[in-house]
Order: sequence, then C-alpha cells, then structure tokens
Amino acid sequence: MSGRGRRAWAGGARAWWQRAGREGVAAGVGLMMLLAGLGGCGQQRGADETVLVRGAAPAYGEVAARYNQRVGQVRGLSAQATARVSFVETGEDGTRRTRSEQVEATLLLGLPDRVSLALRKLSQGLFFFGTGGGQYWWVDVTGDEHVAWVGRVERFSQAHADALGLPCSPLELVRLLAVVPLPSEGGVCQWSSDGRLLGVVSAVGGAGRMAGATQRLWVDPETLEPRQVELFDAQGRAVALSTVAEGVFVNGVDGRGVGGEGRVPSQAWVVFPGREAELRLDLREVAGWKIAEDAFVFDAVAKRQGVARTLDVDAAVERAAAGWGGAGGVGSAGGAGGRGGREDGR
Repeated sequence: MSGRGRRAWAGGARAWWQRAGREGVAAGVGLMMLLAGLGGCGQQRGADETVLVRGAAPAYGEVAARYNQRVGQVRGLSAQATARVSFVETGEDGTRRTRSEQVEATLLLGLPDRVSLALRKLSQGLFFFGTGGGQYWWVDVTGDEHVAWVGRVERFSQAHADALGLPCSPLELVRLLAVVPLPSEGGVCQWSSDGRLLGVVSAVGGAGRMAGATQRLWVDPETLEPRQVELFDAQGRAVALSTVAEGVFVNGVDGRGVGGEGRVPSQAWVVFPGREAELRLDLREVAGWKIAEDAFVFDAVAKRQGVARTLDVDAAVERAAAGWGGAGGVGSAGGAGGRGGREDGR
C-alpha cells in the first residue's frame, strides 16, 4: 500500500475510533437493575421459544471455580485476527451512512493485565494499542512522523478516552474477550429472563475508569461457555457489550478435560452503547505460548516503531480540566519534539 493509500485508510480507521470514543454514553443502567431480570441476550428469543422455569441460581463461588478452569491455564495468548469496524458518519450535506473498514491484527495477551494489539493493512503497520507496566499507549505510524500517546492505567478515565478518541482501554478490551478469570468470591448469579443463560455478576476491580466497575458474564449453564460480556462503570452506566462465540482450545495448553479447560472464544462482536459504532474480532491461529516481555513494554514498542514524538495523555487531560487547552489537546500538543522526544504539555 502506498503512503497516500495507507493514510487515506488510516483516516477512516481514526474516524471510527473517534466516533466510538467521543459520542455520548446512553442513559445509565443502575447496578440494582443488573439483578432485576434484564437478561441481555437472554431476552432475545423468538415467539416459538419457551421460557425455561428455573429454581434458585447456583452459588457464585461454585460457578466461578468451574469457569476459571476454562481460562485459568491461559497465561500468555497469541492470535492473528481480522478486525472489522463499522460506524455511522454524517456528511457535509447531513446525509448519514454506515461505513465499514477491515484490517488485519496481531493480538498478544499476558494475562491478566498486559495487552498488545497491532493493526495493519496489506502488511503495513497502522496503529499499536497496548498496556504493560502500569502504562497504556496508542502508537500511530501512518504519517511521516510516528507519534505515541501514553498514560497511566490507574488514571484512565472517560476524559482520557474522549481525549484519545478511544472507545475502551486495552484492559477493558481483554475483558470483552471473555478470557479473564472471575474473582473467587463476592459475586452473584442470576438467570436470564428466558432461563436459558446464567448471568454471573462480579466486581471488575482495578483502577482508572474500571475502579468500582461491574461485569456481567452470560454463560451456558451446562458448559459455562461464555456468550456475552457486559461492562458497567461505577455509576452503573453501560460501557460496552460483547457477544462471543465459537470457543476453541488454545494450542499448547494442557487439560482438555471436563469443562473445556484452555478454551477461549474465537470471535467477539463489541458494541458501545450510545455510540453508533461496532468492532468485530475474528481470531485464528490461537496459541497459548509464553510471550516475549518486551511486547508489553512501551519503550521497546516505541523503539521498534521508530516513534519520534511521545505525548503525555494525563498531562493533556489535566490541562484541559484546568482550562489550559481543549479536549483535542492530546492530538495537537505543541512543541517540535525530536526523535524519541516527549511532550507532557506542561
């Protein structure tokens, strides 16, 4: 792909991220409503499907222990993927149309808190999205100057997401793939409204926007195969909904016993409530091998990608909050910034 073609495609991809990340969130869902029978995909049934009458939901601890057998052995995971993004854009004449883009990706996970997602088109690198060592980053190599935006995980908030135009953080993306083990206690289970799925509600933990957040995982009650993941922030507002399917065994992971240990989804379709945008990931060549540590180290990633300018997301958000700069300050911070230079906006 030529430099002009790559930049043209990147503009479309960047427009999707901005649409997904900057549109307003839909009306919040109260945490108490999670247990009020709002069964997500469990309510989506045809008129000819009967409702299964269930007794009390099983104890959370028992379900969590069984579920964790499926993913607990997966520590490092690598996969090739096809990423499809769709969003609605409005033209200058006010006409709205749906636009879709497709890229190839390499996904590396060092569970539970290290992520690397490389996006490319026709073997040409475009963006690198990741987290490790308490940092998260977004690297753009589509222009003549390669630029990185970096922030601290514990400080990631809605303001940071808006400033970057990102719909979610790397750690939120991992949860939406249904590969993170459940807490061993402290959660609760519920049946879907049609009785066909079991909902497992638990605290997310962590820092940043997910501090005080809640996850609801919908699973098949017999096999505990995941079907959907819902994320809610500390105020009970829906952050994202992911539908996962077609679980596969991870190559290189032992324990193909009862319950499907080492089994992870091979497909995730993610929507962001209140935002007219979707993301679909189709994973292939999934392997459970040890990943090189430098894949999760920003300095190593920046060196490999020839980053010439590094922008501090936290400083830019602070400036915007203090009235020193607009929300677009992250992407337009001033200063020349030599190769490898860093701009904190201070």
